[in-house]
Amino acid sequence: MYDILDESQYSWISPKSSAKSKEMAFWGPVAGAALGGVFELFGAPGKAQAQANAFRMQNLMQNAAIEEARNARYGDLANQMAGRIASLSWGPELDLDRQFATRKFQLGPEVEKMQAARKLQYESDRAFAMDPRSRQLADQQRKGNMEAEAFKNMLPGAATFGPTAPFASLAGKYGIFGFTGGK
Repeated sequence: MYDILDESQYSWISPKSSAKSKEMAFWGPVAGAALGGVFELFGAPGKAQAQANAFRMQNLMQNAAIEEARNARYGDLANQMAGRIASLSWGPELDLDRQFATRKFQLGPEVEKMQAARKLQYESDRAFAMDPRSRQLADQQRKGNMEAEAFKNMLPGAATFGPTAPFASLAGKYGIFGFTGGK
């Protein structure tokens, strides 16, 4: 085993070295610089090619970044267009459906009762409207409304030119101008 503290075995490391080692201390860096120059001389074309490749790679990366930014802008434009189309077409309808579902969820079981009551009301209104007696009452009401409207329209003419036969019959019905006569 070697003793680490004993530097005598390694004369080339030891500061107590001979003149030969001092001479090597001078020529070592000189030889290294000379060898580096020779390698640099023969390696210059390879180094230029490596720099050209690095430049090309940098250009490709910049072009890819530009293309990616352009695609991101296209994506943003498409997203804006989709938002506008949605807000002008199917968006409000979808929002209304969501609001309805939210309200139904908030009301809970009361919704079914409300819907059943509305359905029952609708069915009873429909049955009432289809009943012959209610239709007859509705027809009489409509006829009465039309007569009242016609009577109002005849008033200015009757005041100017005197009562006419249709006016007299309506006036008698409504008891105006002393007409109490029948139809």
